[in-house]
Amino acid sequence: MADTNHTICVIDENAERAAEICQRLEFLNYDAVVADASAADTEDALAAVVGGNADNIRELCPELPILTLDPTAAEAVASGPTWALELPLKRAQLERLLGRAERY
Repeated sequence: MADTNHTICVIDENAERAAEICQRLEFLNYDAVVADASAADTEDALAAVVGGNADNIRELCPELPILTLDPTAAEAVASGPTWALELPLKRAQLERLLGRAERY
């Protein structure tokens, strides 16, 4: 069986929310890495969870599946696989969307 990358890049200006997202991802056995939106290293990531402004996220990671906390951003970032996460985060929705990202 090939190694599967379980690294999720968390890009959020709200440090408290980013820490909460990381905690939930780690509970689901993903490696969560908090990154700055202007310099995110997403090369080896499975997906990115983006909170706040996602205007230039496709420039940083053109092929990466994006899970956004802003429902309007899902439409704006539609050039690749993008799904909206509802707040408060629900385990079932997070697992389902991360499963989609793994299949992508």
